[in-house]
Amino acid sequence: MPSRPQERFLTIREFGAIGNGISFAMGVAAARPDSTVVLFDGDGSLLMHVQELETIRRHGLDILIVVMNDGAYGSEIHKLRATGMSEEGAVFERTDFAALARGFGLGGETVSDLSELPEMVSRFAKTGGAAVWDIPVSDRVLSSAMRGAYPPKAREGTAS
Repeated sequence: MPSRPQERFLTIREFGAIGNGISFAMGVAAARPDSTVVLFDGDGSLLMHVQELETIRRHGLDILIVVMNDGAYGSEIHKLRATGMSEEGAVFERTDFAALARGFGLGGETVSDLSELPEMVSRFAKTGGAAVWDIPVSDRVLSSAMRGAYPPKAREGTAS
C-alpha cells in the first residue's frame, strides 16, 4: 500500500512493532470518530494489550482488527530461525481471538476461507462498530522486511 497518503494509511515499523498497533488504532479512532479504522496486527502483538478490547467497546470506537494468527511472535521467530537459535520461547498455541473478542462484547469471526472476505467486508461496512477477525497464517512466510534483514543462508556447496 505504498501509494496511500499518510493521512489514510500508516505503517508502524513495517514488521515487528509488537504491542503498538492497538494503541495507534485507538488514537486514530478517537481522533476520527466519523471513520472506521482497520488495524492489521499480529497475534503476539494483540496479546500484549488484549485488555484494550474492553476499552474499544466501552468507548464505542469503530475499529476492525484483523489478526494475522501464526501462533508465534512472528518477527522474533524469524530472527531466531535465521540465526539458528531455539524458537521455543517465541512459539505458542493459536489463540482464538474471535472468541476473545466476543467475550469482550465485540464482534469476532475466524476467517477460514479467504473467499468469504468480500461478504465479511460488506457486512461490516453496513454495521460498523468494532470487531476482531482472526486469520490463521503460516509461521513460515517472511515479510519483505524480514527477508531483507535475514536472507537465506548459503547452503554448503551452493552459491548464495
